[in-house]
Amino acid sequence: MPSGAPLGAGVVVVVVVVVVVVLVLVGLLSLLVPHPARAALKAMAHPAKTLADLTVRVFI
Repeated sequence: MPSGAPLGAGVVVVVVVVVVVVLVLVGLLSLLVPHPARAALKAMAHPAKTLADLTVRVFI
């Protein structure tokens, strides 16, 4: 991580926390909801995870 980029580090932390929360919620919901809804939730979570991966790669 380049020095003098605390804002970038903060953004990465926020994105990672949001993605972890989303994935945990999806995991919990997938235990409770039927399969079609589970597939929809996974489809919604996937772009968020991809975006987080890209963001992390950009800042590292």
